[in-house]
Amino acid sequence: MMPWLNQQDLDNVEDTLLDFDLPLGACTAQEISAGLLLWQRDPLTMDRVLQDLGKHSERWHSFFSYPAVPSKPQRNNDPGALTVLRDVGQGWTANTLYLLAIDYAAAAILSQLARQWAGAKATICSLNQTQRLIGSRNQARLVIVEWTYPLMDMPEEELEVIYDVDEPPDLIVESNTIAESSVQQLIAGPMLMTSDPHFHAPTILETLQDNPTWWNSFLMGPRLTGQQPAKYPPLQVLEQQLPRFWCNDCLYIWTRSDQAARQLQQASEHWLCDTKIISNQRAAHLLNFPQASPIVVMSWD
Repeated sequence: MMPWLNQQDLDNVEDTLLDFDLPLGACTAQEISAGLLLWQRDPLTMDRVLQDLGKHSERWHSFFSYPAVPSKPQRNNDPGALTVLRDVGQGWTANTLYLLAIDYAAAAILSQLARQWAGAKATICSLNQTQRLIGSRNQARLVIVEWTYPLMDMPEEELEVIYDVDEPPDLIVESNTIAESSVQQLIAGPMLMTSDPHFHAPTILETLQDNPTWWNSFLMGPRLTGQQPAKYPPLQVLEQQLPRFWCNDCLYIWTRSDQAARQLQQASEHWLCDTKIISNQRAAHLLNFPQASPIVVMSWD
């Protein structure tokens, strides 16, 4: 599933950080998050990133990739807020790597390493910034490594849908290895690791697997907010949930039609969640894709 990496590339990463032969069911959320990096637009650079992080594993608590922290308060319908959901069929297109270093000295070393990663710009957050964005109360420092990728305005006819609807996807693939898994399967993996007793991932994944005509892609993530919160919700995963658990409390499903959105909303009545449908117009803004169909959002408190 990762044809751009040869066996030597895989061996280099395995020697430092990630065992590609490990079944998803035996992986931590951190390991699966690392696997997603290799679906980035520049996987050979990400291979180098993972090798370096593996060699310096004593200097960081956790890491993951996600879209950039907003530089100013944003409305929840700003263009591009959910481009990672739109792009699942293309790869994992989050443009920012967040590293939680153990202290400033470790952050400085990781920042120096990042300068050798093609096209990367690294910023060390102050102690106050780290505590504000994550909620950390120790000496940990957040290192933000950003690559500049333009938002892709993809014509509808060029948008690659993940699965052929005539071949229902296998979403509960705990026996698959990281190297064998698609982006959507890697996204589904941590859903099985959540600690919320009301969130029953197998039931949800089975429903999606049995009804592939309902959806294009899905993603478990933080809530969208009307303005920039005191804490940036995606980053709290670094402090609270990795490496073992992944507990973001919103499921975003990009549907294939208005009817599919209503069918998912009806199915969710048994899932102990609050469900709402984001209209085509607002979905187009969030996905930065003019011809978008509705997004169904399910949240668990």
